[in-house]
Amino acid sequence: MLDNETLEVWTHDINVTPGKTYRYRLMVKYYNPFYGREARLDPSQSLLAESIAYASQPTEWSEPIRVSPPQQFFAVSGAADTSISERRATFEVYLFSGGEHWVSKMSARPGEPIGDVKFSTNEDNERVEIDFFTGAVLLDVLPGKKTAGGMSESVQVVVALEDGTIVTLDTEAQQNDPQRERLREAVEKSAKS
Repeated sequence: MLDNETLEVWTHDINVTPGKTYRYRLMVKYYNPFYGREARLDPSQSLLAESIAYASQPTEWSEPIRVSPPQQFFAVSGAADTSISERRATFEVYLFSGGEHWVSKMSARPGEPIGDVKFSTNEDNERVEIDFFTGAVLLDVLPGKKTAGGMSESVQVVVALEDGTIVTLDTEAQQNDPQRERLREAVEKSAKS
C-alpha cells in the first residue's frame, strides 16, 4: 500500500495540564478504500471490502514527557549578608505568550512580588504589554553554602508561591538547571525569528 514501511504521524494533546508528566502510545486507524465496493473487486478479494477501517498495532509507550508551564522563574543571584532591608534576589522570569518566548531579568527585596511588566512591539509595530508577574513573593534571602575561605558560593532564596506554598531556591542550583538553559535557548530562537 505504501512505498515505505514507516509513516510519520504528528498528533497534539490539547488537554494537557502544565507541570504534569504524560506518557503516550499511538494506534492509527485509517479508512478502507475498498469498503462497500465488493462488486468492483475480484471475488477472491471480497474480504478486503468487509471492514470500514484498519488499525495499526499500538506503539510502545513513549518516554515520560513533562509539560512546561507557560511561565517559570529562576533565582539566579542574591545578596544575603546584609540587613533585611538591603537583601535582594535577582530572578529570570520566562514566559511563553502569543507564540513567542520571552525573558525578563528583575530584582526583588523581601516582601516584593516576583515579576514585572515589560513593553515590546509586535509585527505591526504596535506597543504591547508583556506581563511577567508570577504571583510569587520574595520572603527572604539567606546565606548558602560557604567556600573554604568562608565566602558564600550561593544564597538561599525563600519564596511564597501563588498557591501559598513556601519554597527555598538555591541560586547555584537554579543557575545550572537544565530547564533554564532550554528556556534561554527558546528565547534566543524566538528573538531570531
